[in-house]
Amino acid sequence: MRAAKRGADGVELDVQLTKDDQLIVFHDERLPNTSHLVKHLSLSDIKQHNARVFRLKDALRSLKKSDGLILLDVKVRGVVDRVVNLATEAGVRDRVVIASFDTRVLEEARRMGINGTALIVGFSRVMRELKGFVLPLFALMAPVVVARRLCASFIICSRYRATSRLLEAAHAHEMQVWVWSKRIDTALRKIPADGFITDFPEVLDVAEDASLDPADTGAV
Repeated sequence: MRAAKRGADGVELDVQLTKDDQLIVFHDERLPNTSHLVKHLSLSDIKQHNARVFRLKDALRSLKKSDGLILLDVKVRGVVDRVVNLATEAGVRDRVVIASFDTRVLEEARRMGINGTALIVGFSRVMRELKGFVLPLFALMAPVVVARRLCASFIICSRYRATSRLLEAAHAHEMQVWVWSKRIDTALRKIPADGFITDFPEVLDVAEDASLDPADTGAV
């Protein structure tokens, strides 16, 4: 992976569920340039539109020989146990962090006694649901409070929500703050964060120039 070659200490994978009950690695709620929802399509249907879709179990197995963190952004409820089982079967369970915008997903993880979860703070499709939108909405205003309630170890947010105050509050409760960024610019040097998550491993070069430890920076 480009990320590993540039010194990133992990990868982030988005986890979704297909109509035929397959856990896959896929970012968007819909297929690109269509109105088709992933959850309404079978894996074979999706492959016809997108050749780069992978089953989660295959992706996890491919990461067995690496030694970096594996951040799994779980975008659907009721599958955390299956995700953890697949990670265990692939021999990477001890490197997995379960992350989500959806606090109900993190509550599943907490009930299972899973250590190492990450609250993603921001607007998401969860906000459109009548059930389960309150905590994600509250997390926009009080991320540390919500993360503590969920026993999360990490808070993930955009660069615009990352502040020194948030970082200090998180550190006071032994949490880390990671920032996701699609932009690569020198402004990254001023963002208070323990690490970065990005589609562009080139962000690592900016972080290194800013005297940040590349080992504290994740990329896809």
